[in-house]
Parts: sequence; structure tokens; C-alpha cells
Amino acid sequence: MMEPRMARIFRGLAICFWLLAISNFSKPLQLTEHSGFVLFGTRLAGGDGVLWSLVFGAYLVVYGLGLWYMKRIVIGMAHAYALYVVVNLFLYWSNNPPPSGADVALAVMYSLVAVGVSAGSAVLLSVHRKELG
Repeated sequence: MMEPRMARIFRGLAICFWLLAISNFSKPLQLTEHSGFVLFGTRLAGGDGVLWSLVFGAYLVVYGLGLWYMKRIVIGMAHAYALYVVVNLFLYWSNNPPPSGADVALAVMYSLVAVGVSAGSAVLLSVHRKELG
């Protein structure tokens, strides 16, 4: 049985991933040159952007459900998503370096949070594997 503190942490993470899913679902509605879904370092536009933002949004909804209900099946999803986040950030910042010092600081902070939450979730799920349903 999982301790209540860890259950609250997993539920908090589920809410974070659901918010991220909402963000992904809304990306097709963002009509600026600096918005849209980024897949493997490339900002997508048009039908591709709509398709992939919906696919990843759905993925994050399912991932969040697995976290909320503490299901073992999401461990693989967590590791796959964490790997995707690292690769996507590396490719994006390799192709689109931020132009100024303030932008670099923001990019570093964004990257640390993105990698920390995605990889941290994967590690937590793995550590508590036996307690998951």
C-alpha cells in the first residue's frame, strides 16, 4: 500500500501533466510565429502541428490518469516521455539558440523544470513500482 504522502505527490504530478495536455491541445489555436507544437526540435505548423499536438495531448491525458490511479503501466510511458523531453529540448536549442542573456536564462530554467518534472516522475514511478497497481 502506498503511503498517503506519495499518493498526493502522484496526484499532483497527474494534475501537472493534465495542465500540460491542455497546453498541447491549445497549441493549434496559438497563431504567432513563436508558438506551436515542437516535435524533435522542429516547430510544426498547419495540419502537422494540429495532429501532433492532439496526439501528445492525448498521451499526457492517459499518462496523468495512470499517475492519478497509480498504475504500473505508466512507468514505460514516463520513461519514454522523459527521453522525448530531453531529446526534443536538445534538438530545439541546438537549432534555435536564444539570442540574448535573459533569453538564455529563461531557456535554462524552462529546460531544468521540463527535464526535472518528466525525469523525476519516471524515477519516482520506478522507485515505487511495487506499490503501484
